[in-house]
Amino acid sequence: MPIQRLFSRRDSRTFQNVSREEMVTRVSEFLRQAQFRIDFYSPFQLHAEQFYQKLGLRRVMDVWVGDAGPGVSVSIEFSATLGDTETAVGLVGAVLYLPLAVAVGAVSYLDYESDATAMIQSLWSYLSSSQMPPVDMQRRCGNCGLGLDADARFCKRCGAQSIA
Repeated sequence: MPIQRLFSRRDSRTFQNVSREEMVTRVSEFLRQAQFRIDFYSPFQLHAEQFYQKLGLRRVMDVWVGDAGPGVSVSIEFSATLGDTETAVGLVGAVLYLPLAVAVGAVSYLDYESDATAMIQSLWSYLSSSQMPPVDMQRRCGNCGLGLDADARFCKRCGAQSIA
């Protein structure tokens, strides 16, 4: 359970001609490809976490999918959190490494802002891509699970050779 949410950012979009179920599937597929651990709080609400290398933080994305006329609305909250385990690691790291971390800017709001913006924009691009094949029809890397282009010979994430 996180004890503190840092750097929260919210955004939402509406998508036409797609069901709530299909949108939840697409969102969860995107988050799995980005190596987030996903928990479903309800059929249309999910919580995803990923360890973040900046002094023991976790990246957290909460997603809600709702009806919006003929389409669906997707609302997200993206944040960095500090949990119980991360607090202990972070405190030890801060005592030992804080002077260095401050000097090199390891803990930077601007870094988080650009990371959050990139992750959110990547999600919106993935969800709005009209060229994206249905999730269950898309080829996957056998090594890391990333979705592959139809003509890909190698995985863009891990470099493993794809098998046609």
